[in-house]
Amino acid sequence: MSTELRELFGALSADADSVPVLAAEKLRSRADRSGRTRTALAMVALVVVVGGVAAGGRWVFTAGPPTAPAPPAASVAVTTPPAPSQTPQTVPDRAFLTAADTNGSTPDTVPADERSPNLCGARFASNGAIRVTRTARAMYDERNPPPNRPPSGVVEQTVTAYRGAGAADFVREFRSVVGDCARDKRDGQTCRQRLLDAPNVGDEAVLVERRCVVQAPEGRAERRYRVAVVRVANRVTVLSFHGWEGASVDPAQTQQLTRLAAQRLTGWGG
Repeated sequence: MSTELRELFGALSADADSVPVLAAEKLRSRADRSGRTRTALAMVALVVVVGGVAAGGRWVFTAGPPTAPAPPAASVAVTTPPAPSQTPQTVPDRAFLTAADTNGSTPDTVPADERSPNLCGARFASNGAIRVTRTARAMYDERNPPPNRPPSGVVEQTVTAYRGAGAADFVREFRSVVGDCARDKRDGQTCRQRLLDAPNVGDEAVLVERRCVVQAPEGRAERRYRVAVVRVANRVTVLSFHGWEGASVDPAQTQQLTRLAAQRLTGWGG
């Protein structure tokens, strides 16, 4: 052995003699603690290596390998169905009096060139706001009429839907015509007309009495007819009542039919 090695072993021996020797029981305790510490550190290191992911300075532990992000869901275009047209193409049958209402015939559509002329041949500025119009004609009768006799009369009904304030404008113009034209001559007949108290139906109503001098079997005689106008919102119905073969009308019958016509106009809704 060289001189350097002897000197080195001598220094180690001196150092060992200067370190106090622990009792055997304390040595075993310290060894147990050191072993548990090494085991815990080893387990933490294993978890960190296998499942730890550093994210923004924090450790996030996962149960397995990271999964690929799901592809974005395909966008679906949502389309709103167009709203149905609010403009009627024609006036439906339900806007008119029915055979059950009149206790007579089913209304028949009247061509435009066969409609009764306006009072005093008036022209209405509100006609420019008409969306759709239709005229029908039907016979009407009383309830439980006696057998073998003709119906009470004929009603010509025009139903019109307007744009904007056209319906209200027409009613105003109609009143003005009756007020400005107290006499109306038509087909050789001279008729006097006046406003009566209208039934409380619809949003507003107008009732006109026409007294016409006609040539009857018994000679010239006066007959009384009626015209009723009812407005509901932007819709108007005009009813012209004539007795059978030119006879006078029964006011109670025309009043009832006017109320029923207002109900039909409200039920249509235009």
